[in-house]
Amino acid sequence: MKKTIFLGILMLFLKLHAMSQACTPMGDEVSYGTGNNWIGYVYDNSNLTNYKGYVNEGTATSPDFYQAFGGYVVSYITNGCPVQTESFSVRYKLKKAFIKGTYQFTVAADDGYRLSLDGGATWVINKWGYGAPQTTTYTIALDGTYDMVLDYFEGGGGNYVSFKVTPICGSTGDPAEYGTNNKWIGYVYDSTNLAVYKGFVIEGTDASPNFDQSFGGTWVNYKTSDCSVLTETFSVRYRLKKTFTPGSYEFLVGGDNGYRLSLDGGATWVINKWIDQSYNITSYTAALDGTYDMVLEYYEGTGSNRISFALQSGCGTTGDPSVYGTGNKWIGYVYDSMDLTGYKGYITEGSDTSADFDQSFGGAVASYSTSDCFVQTETFSVRYKLRKTFTPGNYEFILGGDNGYRLSLDGGASWVINKWTDQSYALSYYTVTLNGTYDMVLEYYENTGANRVSFKILSGCGTTGNPSVYGTDNKWIGYVYDGMAMNAYKGFVTEGTDTNPNFDQSFGGSFVNYSTSDCFVQTETFSVRYRLRKTFAPGNYEFIVGADDGYRLSLDGGATWVINRWAGQAYNTAYYSAYLNGTYDMVLEYFESNGPNRVSFAVQASLCGTTGDTTVYGTNNKWIGYVYDGMNMNSYRGYVTEGSDSSANFDQNFGGSYANYATSDCFVNTETFSVRYRLKKTFTNGNYEFIAGGDGGYRLSLDGGTTWVINRWTDQSYNTAYYSAILNGTYDMVLEYYENAGANRVSFKVQSSICGTTGDTTAYGTNNKWIGYVYDGMNMNSYRGFVTEGSDSSANFDQGFGGPFANYATSDCFVNTETFSARYRLTKTFTNGNYEFIVGGEGGYRLSLDGGATWIISRWADQAYAVTYYTAALNGTYNMVLEYFENTGSNRVTFAIQSTCGTTGDTTVYGTGNKWIGYVYDGMNMNSYKGFVTEGTATNPNFDQSFGGNNVAYATSDCFVQTETFSVRYRLRKTFTSGNYEFIVTGDNGFRLSLDGGATWVINSFVDLAPRTLYYSAALDGTYDMVLDFFESSGGNRIAFTVQTGCGTTGDPAVYGTNNKWIGYVYDGTDMNVYKGFVTEGTTTNPNFDQSFGGNASNYTTSDCFVQTESFSMRYKLRKNFSPGTYIISVGGDERYR
Repeated sequence: MKKTIFLGILMLFLKLHAMSQACTPMGDEVSYGTGNNWIGYVYDNSNLTNYKGYVNEGTATSPDFYQAFGGYVVSYITNGCPVQTESFSVRYKLKKAFIKGTYQFTVAADDGYRLSLDGGATWVINKWGYGAPQTTTYTIALDGTYDMVLDYFEGGGGNYVSFKVTPICGSTGDPAEYGTNNKWIGYVYDSTNLAVYKGFVIEGTDASPNFDQSFGGTWVNYKTSDCSVLTETFSVRYRLKKTFTPGSYEFLVGGDNGYRLSLDGGATWVINKWIDQSYNITSYTAALDGTYDMVLEYYEGTGSNRISFALQSGCGTTGDPSVYGTGNKWIGYVYDSMDLTGYKGYITEGSDTSADFDQSFGGAVASYSTSDCFVQTETFSVRYKLRKTFTPGNYEFILGGDNGYRLSLDGGASWVINKWTDQSYALSYYTVTLNGTYDMVLEYYENTGANRVSFKILSGCGTTGNPSVYGTDNKWIGYVYDGMAMNAYKGFVTEGTDTNPNFDQSFGGSFVNYSTSDCFVQTETFSVRYRLRKTFAPGNYEFIVGADDGYRLSLDGGATWVINRWAGQAYNTAYYSAYLNGTYDMVLEYFESNGPNRVSFAVQASLCGTTGDTTVYGTNNKWIGYVYDGMNMNSYRGYVTEGSDSSANFDQNFGGSYANYATSDCFVNTETFSVRYRLKKTFTNGNYEFIAGGDGGYRLSLDGGTTWVINRWTDQSYNTAYYSAILNGTYDMVLEYYENAGANRVSFKVQSSICGTTGDTTAYGTNNKWIGYVYDGMNMNSYRGFVTEGSDSSANFDQGFGGPFANYATSDCFVNTETFSARYRLTKTFTNGNYEFIVGGEGGYRLSLDGGATWIISRWADQAYAVTYYTAALNGTYNMVLEYFENTGSNRVTFAIQSTCGTTGDTTVYGTGNKWIGYVYDGMNMNSYKGFVTEGTATNPNFDQSFGGNNVAYATSDCFVQTETFSVRYRLRKTFTSGNYEFIVTGDNGFRLSLDGGATWVINSFVDLAPRTLYYSAALDGTYDMVLDFFESSGGNRIAFTVQTGCGTTGDPAVYGTNNKWIGYVYDGTDMNVYKGFVTEGTTTNPNFDQSFGGNASNYTTSDCFVQTESFSMRYKLRKNFSPGTYIISVGGDERYR
C-alpha cells in the first residue's frame, strides 16, 4: 500500500515538473507570409501577448482559409508550444500582389477580428470585441502589393476564424476599347440588354477574325476575364478595329438568338436581326477601303446559344456561269438564294471517269465553300453544267434532291426531269436513246432543313433479258420494274438455287438502290415479276408466299392466281395446297408501295395435311393436336403432340406471334390459325379440376365435343378458366383453340382428387385465426379450398393475393385472382369495451358480427381500394364473417380491429405550456372521435403536420384514423405578453383559427381548396383559448401553425438607405399595405443586388417576422449621389417592378 502511494506521488511530481518546462516558440512575429500562405503568430491570451509559436494558412493557389482550432478548450499545436483554445489570439500576416481590379474581402469569426491592408496602420474591417459569430465584408479597388494583417482573438465558448477574397465581376476591361489584329474583344453582360458587365473575352486569331462560339452549352457557366456568366439571358458586345484594303467583302453573321453588326461603331447596323430566333445566318456585301470600327452585338434569351462571324472577300468574282464543264466534270455555279441569283462562286462535281455525284453540302445550316467564298446551306441554289458526248444507246438518268431539282439535256430549253418544288429527298428517272453531244443543265435549290442533290447515269437500262422467258432448274428470273404497274422495265435478277426454288428477298432495305442486270431501281414504288417453269412429280404440295406489300402466285402463267393478296400491307404469308403432276409455268408478282419491302417463296412437297387422322384421340396422357390454317378448323396442315407419359398438362406459345410453327407435315403461320387437341384418358374415381387458358379462343369438352365444360370461344388476352367434377372412367377430351391476331398461347392443366374437398365452409376459425373459404367466381358458389389469416395474437391481416391474374394457392388447388371471392369466418370473444373495425378492399367487401345475418360494414361493389370504419361497444363472443369479391384488375382485402377508440382524452380540454392537444375525428365534420395527439414543444407552439402522407393510417392516443376524409380540432390555452403578434396558418384542405374558444374565427378558410397560407395580426395581452380546426377531403393533407411577435414594429418605411445600401420594406400582399418588417440589400461599395427570396412559397425573413413569398411586395429605398456622367440602370423582376 505504501509503495503504491509513493509511486503515485512520484508520477505527479514528474508530471508537474514536465509541465513547468519552458518551450521555445519558433518564428519572429514580424515576417509576412508570401505566395498566398499566411504566417499566423499565436498568443496565449486574447490581447496578442505571450507568444507561443506560428502556424500557416492558405494554399499555393488561394489565401482563403477556415480555421476552427480543433474545437473548444483543446490543445492547439503550433510550431513552438501548444496553446489552449480559450482566451487566445492570432495575428496572421501575408504580403500579396493584386492585379488591377475591385476585390471583396470577407472575414468571419467568433469572437473578435480585424483586417488591415497596410500592415496594421489602419483597419478596413474592425470587429475587435466580444460577441456571437458574425461576418463582415469590405470591397475596395486594388492595384499592387499589400501587407495584409488579420488579427483574431477568442474570449470564451466557440472559436473559429475565416478569410476569403474574391475579385468583383466587371472590374477589368474597358467596354469602349476595340480589339486589333483580327482579335475581337467581347464584353460580356449578365442581361439581355448589355447592361450588367461581368468581364471580357477574346475571339479570332492573328490570321482571321472569324469565329464560332457556343459558350460551352445551354445553362452553363461561361468564364470571362473576371467571373462567369450563366449562359441564359446574357449578352455580348464584340469590338474590333480593322483595316480593309480596297475590295468587295462579304460578312456572314449567325446567331441564336439576337444579333447585329455595325461597321461604324454602332451608329448604324448593316445586319440587324435583334429578335428571339433559332440559329440562322445573314450576309452583307460591301465595297470597303480603310479602317472600320466593327461592333457585333449578341444576346441570348433561353435555350440554345450560338454566335458566329465570318468575313470573306472577292465573292462571285471568279468563274463564268455560262461555261459548261467537260470530261465528266460538272461546274456548279452557287447562288445565295433559291432563285439562282446572288452568285457566290463555283464548285465541281464528278470525276474523269464518271459524271455521277451525291452532294449534301456539309449538312443543314452549314457554311459551304465555293471558289470564292462560303454560302450558308439554307435558302441557296446551284446550277450545274456539263457538256457530254454519248455513244449511240439507251441511257437512264437518275436524279434526286431535297428540295427542288430539274434536269435538261438541251441547255435548259426544256426539262426531262422537273421536280422544282419543296420536298424530302426523292428520286426521279428518265430513260432515252442518245447519240451525240448534249449540254446538260442540272438545277437545284434548298429551302430549309436537310439538303442533298444526286446525279447518276446508267446505260443499257432494260435492254437485257426477255420478260416473257421463264427460269428453269429451280431458278426464278425476276423482271424488275420502276413503279408498281410493271411497265418501266429496268433489268432482271435471279432467285433460288439449283436444288431449291425457295427464296426470301428484302432488296437491301427501304429506299436504297437495288441492282439489276442493267441498272439500279429505287426500292420504293417498284415491282417484280418472277417466272419459273418447274416440273412436279405426282404428289401433294404446299406453297407459302409472303410479302410486304402486294403479292400473288399463279401456276398457269398468270391466267389464274392461286394466291392473291394484291394490296398494300405489312408482311404476312398465305398458303396454297394442291395435288400436282407435270410441268407448271409459275408466276410470282410483287409490288412495293412504301416503307419496308420483302417477298418470300417456299414450296413443300408431298406432306401438307396428308398425315394423321383428325378423328383419332391421343392416349397415355399425350394429346394429338390437329393444326389448321385459319380460325375455323377447315384447312388441315398436320398434327403435333403435347403432354408426356406422366402428365397431360402443357403450355404452348407456338414460337411467338407471326412465326412459322412446324407440324408433322408442314408449317402454319401463327396468325389466324387453330388447333383441335384430342386425348382419351381414364380417370380413377375422384374429384378433378381442369384449368384451361388461352390468348384467343379456347374451350374444353369431356365428351368428344358434344358439350363444353369450359367455353371461352372469343378473342381475348390470355386468361384461365376452371372446371371441377367427380370423374370415374374413360373420357374423350377435346381442347380447341384459335388465334386471331397478336400474341398466342394455350395451356391445359388437370389436378386430381382435392379441389374443394377439404374444409367445412360453415366452420369458424378461432384464436384470432380466420378461415377463408375461396371460390372461383364472384358469387361464392364454386368452392376451391380454404386459407387462414391472422395470428395467435391478432386477427388483423392484409392480403394482396399475389397480384392481378395470379394463381393463388388454397388448401386444395389454385384459383386465378380475377373474378374470384372469399368468405372469411372467425369466432372471437371480446371483453367489455369499445372496439373499432377497419375493413378495406379493392373490389367488394362487407363485415358481419352475427354470422352474416346483418352487415355492419357493406361496400359490396366494384371499387378502387377504400377503407371503411365501424365502432361498437362489445361484450361476449361473436361469429364474424368478412366477405370479399374481386372483379378485374388489382385485388386486396384488409382487416384491422382496435379497442378503446375515442375513450381517452376530454375533447373540451385545452393544451397548455405551448403544447396543443389535437382531437382527431374520422370524417370531415368532427363527430366520430378517434383519440388525441399533441403538437408544439415546451418553448414553441409552432408546428407543421402532414399526417404521414396521403391515405395512410395515422396513430392517435387510442387508435388509427385513415388520412382521407378526417378532421382535427387543436386546442391551446396560451398567455401572450402585451405586444403585436402575427398568426400564420397553412393547410390542405380546410382550416380556421379562433382566439376565443371557437366563438369567432380570425382566420377562416374552412373549405376544400388547394394548399394555401393565411395571416392574421393583432395586438394581444393576456390569456387566450386558441382553437385550430382542420379537415381533409382527399389527396394531400397538411396543417401548419406559426405565431411570431413584433411584426411591422421596426423600421420607418419613409426612411431611405444610404452608402449604397437599400432599405427594403416588406409587405404581405401585392398592394403594400400590411407592413411586415425591413431588409437591406447592396454593400458599402455597390448598390447592385439580386434577390430570389428563398424560392417560391417559402418563408422570407424580415427584421420583424416572416412573410410568405407568394402574393407579397417590396418597396426598396436608397438615397445615392452620382458624379456627372451617363449611367445604365438595369432592373429585372418576376413579377411586376418599377
